[in-house]
Amino acid sequence: MDAGEQTARPGGRLAVIVLHASDLERSASFYRDVVGVPLVAGENEPRSDPWTGGAHAEISWFEGAYLHFAVVPANPPQRPVTTGVQIGFRTADLEAAHGRAVAAGVAVLHPPRQEPWGWTARYLDPDGNIVGLAGAVPEGYRERQRREATSQNDQPTKTLPR
Repeated sequence: MDAGEQTARPGGRLAVIVLHASDLERSASFYRDVVGVPLVAGENEPRSDPWTGGAHAEISWFEGAYLHFAVVPANPPQRPVTTGVQIGFRTADLEAAHGRAVAAGVAVLHPPRQEPWGWTARYLDPDGNIVGLAGAVPEGYRERQRREATSQNDQPTKTLPR
């Protein structure tokens, strides 16, 4: 099968990502305010549906391939808290997004760094899922990081008295 045949097939393409959060508001705030995903409040009926019923935060992208992303409150045992997932988003300004994450006290797994597909940083969401942000890093970012590292290394070290 060649690449053209592969992309023409309608099946097998990711269309929905749903995370079950221990605290809906805290997780929605993380994805909205730190990551920059413009989530909106949603409500699915019937509320009793064990997988998607009730209040949640969501967004659907229609440009290109359709993708729906939602954060719903966990409701064990049918809807346990989602953990151990790795998810990634593009951002227009990775340095600004990293600054928001640090200011919000988010656990930083690694700051922006060069990877094969571009600059990426990774964080933990409120439930411990790994969230990657990828995007362009403004001119001068590497030089600022080097200067900061150099200035930290130039600090005098304290020696303990013998």
